[in-house]
This record gives sequence, C-alpha cells and structure tokens, in this order.
Amino acid sequence: MKYDKKIVLVYGLGSSGKSAVKFLTERGALVQAYDDKGEFIENATIIKNLNLVDPKTLDFAVISPGVDINSPKLKFLLQNGVKLKSELELGVENLKAKLFTVTGTNGKTTCVNLLHAIFLQAGKKCELFGNVGTPATSVINKLSHGYGVCEVSSFQMETTDKLKSFASVLLNLAPDHLDRHKTMENYIALKLKLLEQAKFKVFNADDEICYNLSKRFNNAILFSKNRVTNGAYLKDGFICYKGRRVLKRSDIKLLGEKNLENVLAVVTLAKLGNIKSSIIAKAISNFKPLEHRLELAGVMDNIMFVDDSKSTNISSTLCALTAFKDRDIVLMLGGRGKNLDFSPIFENKLYAVVCFGECGLEILRSAKAEYIAYEENLKSALNRAYLFAGPNSVVLLSPACASFDEFSSYKQRGDYFKKLVSEIITGER
Repeated sequence: MKYDKKIVLVYGLGSSGKSAVKFLTERGALVQAYDDKGEFIENATIIKNLNLVDPKTLDFAVISPGVDINSPKLKFLLQNGVKLKSELELGVENLKAKLFTVTGTNGKTTCVNLLHAIFLQAGKKCELFGNVGTPATSVINKLSHGYGVCEVSSFQMETTDKLKSFASVLLNLAPDHLDRHKTMENYIALKLKLLEQAKFKVFNADDEICYNLSKRFNNAILFSKNRVTNGAYLKDGFICYKGRRVLKRSDIKLLGEKNLENVLAVVTLAKLGNIKSSIIAKAISNFKPLEHRLELAGVMDNIMFVDDSKSTNISSTLCALTAFKDRDIVLMLGGRGKNLDFSPIFENKLYAVVCFGECGLEILRSAKAEYIAYEENLKSALNRAYLFAGPNSVVLLSPACASFDEFSSYKQRGDYFKKLVSEIITGER
C-alpha cells in the first residue's frame, strides 16, 4: 500500500493508535492525531479539537477500538464522507503471511495462543497479534512470509470493512458488549463480517447460534464434541480429524467443556494449515492454561482456589462451572455489570454464592444457592468464600462482570485474587 503524502487522522493514542502513527509516518504519510484523554505522540500533528479538522482534506481515518462507533465525533467524520479504518485493517491489508483469525464471545485468547504454539512447534515463522495485545501494524516488518494468528474483537470490526483471512473461526456467541452494540443482531453481524471474507470458514456446531449461521455458507467447516463433522471432532476419547486420531482427550491440560471446544477449533485451523497431527498433539499436550482463565491459584486442605477473572460475561462463567461438576462450588460473582441477566447461572447447582462489587446487590436479588452473601469488595468476598468452603470445595472467581469498579483490568483483579489466596495458604492474611 502507498501512503506517501496521504493525510491521515489517527483517533485514539493507545497502543494500537501509537503503532498506527509509527507505521504511517515511516511510510511517508502526514499524520494528524487526536485522543480524548489528551495523549501525545511525536511525529504527528496533535489535534486539540476534532471539530477543527477539515474532513475534506483527509484520505482516511484510523480509529481505535476503544472509540464507540456511535460517538458524535465519529458521526462528524462519517457525515463528511471520511473513510474509517481500524488499525487492524491497516495492518492486515499490508500482510503477506497466511492469516488465521479467531473471534467469538469467549475463548479467543486461549485459542490464538494455542494455535501460535502449534505453528511454532512446527517450526513455522509465526506472529501473534490483534486483540490479544499486539497491534497488527507492529508485526508487519516481521512477517514477509509465514503465518499470522490474530484475535479479533467486535470493537475492532466496527471500523473494519476488508479483512481477508486464509481461515477464520467463530467459537461461540452469547450476549456481550450490548451496552455498546445495542442489540444482539448488531453484535452477531460484526462477528460474521469476519467469517464472510475468509477462504475457510469454521464454526462451532455445538453452539446453536454459530451452527445456524454456518448454514448460510455451502463451504462451512464445523467442529464438534458431540458428533462427527468435516472439521475436528471428539470420538471414543480422542480428538479426530477426517477419520484419523490426533490426540487423546486426556492429554489436554485445559479445564472444562469450553476449553475442549477451543481445542477442537484450533485443531481444525492447524490442519487447514497443513500441520502434522503429531506436532499438533505435542503442542497441545504441553500447553498450560493462560493466566486468569480457569487458572489454579492454589490448594489448601483440599480446597481449590481458581482464578477465572477473565470471565467478564454470563456465558463465560457458565462455561467455567462445567469444569467442576465433582466439587462443591463456592462462586464469587460481581464487579461492574453489563446489563445482563444473571439468572442462567443459578440454574446450576451451587454450594455457595458470594456477590461483591458495584453490581453485587443486583446479583444478590436473583442468587440461588445453599449459602448466599454480599460483600463490598473482592478481598472481603474471598474471606467470606473461604469461610463457606469445605473439603472438596472449589472457590471460583468467575465474576461474569467487568472489573472497572475496583480494578483497572481483569488482569489486575486476577493478580490481586492470587495474592490474597497466597496469603491465605501461607497464613499471612
């Protein structure tokens, strides 16, 4: 792509915005930069007031995923005919590697990390980027060939028109981010836009919405843990592909039914990438859970403490519950809500529920368990959960809410939880 002398506005100076500025200026573009928080960056003309920008002079604008598409400032650009582009699209349109993309409500980060591990195990040149934390424009110089593995969010797709993948997977769909996308239909459309442009379109046959969407495509590839499909599937305790066994289910170290689906998705993508089954099996069997995703934080007196802070929506928490059917679950729920219905969680058999944080009292009103309590913050919630727990219990932090009432991110929340668990185990609390 030629950007020399192009006049480009970059709106949002987080990691993706700063990477876009660097990428564009290195290629001769004349970059104007604007940020709601007043961030500054060199090599760009800083705009203090977006209304002072002459939209007729802009060739296009690169928009941060943190900027709501419904923002009045974006409407000002759209009404004046400015082409909007995500940093992800800017990077991918310059990518020469074979691109694998992963989207869905839950499981994206686990899948892209696992697929990345498989490609590296196979000795392939591979870069991991996208919503996982590395901007697409920052890896372009590293990927003149090989494989690109990209996590894609619905926020990124709001300003992405063209993103052509070699293979793309839709893992699952459940209500999430409706405070921004307004309707489930809008949310689904953003996810599906990615699949529509992929050469190979992979869907989860065990997710009702995904399965119904797959019927729109004659060439859809399905994976399933319940039946034989044209992708990866589970049969007789083995992950299989096209009638051949790839690995034993018992070799997977990831907990829960949802992680089994994640593995099936990744096996399907890896086989589409012509990776040998023996290499796939070795990489998966060596893969450990990522931080804050059903991560064992510690064990004391046969009580498991599990950090699932990344579960920031109802469906993710429901998936977490399937991993502990043989234990008494003491579930910690709370944080900042997303206007979601918590009642499906309480259709499961729960030993105890401890609600906490900004929407804790709201959750408390619908909570059902043998023991129920409310605490203001995470620390007091964990202390109460520990009091409820007995031998063969699991104290599960799977909040079904965002973290922003008390913490800056789900990572900070999970790290604090693990610190508190360590203090309990060592007797330092």
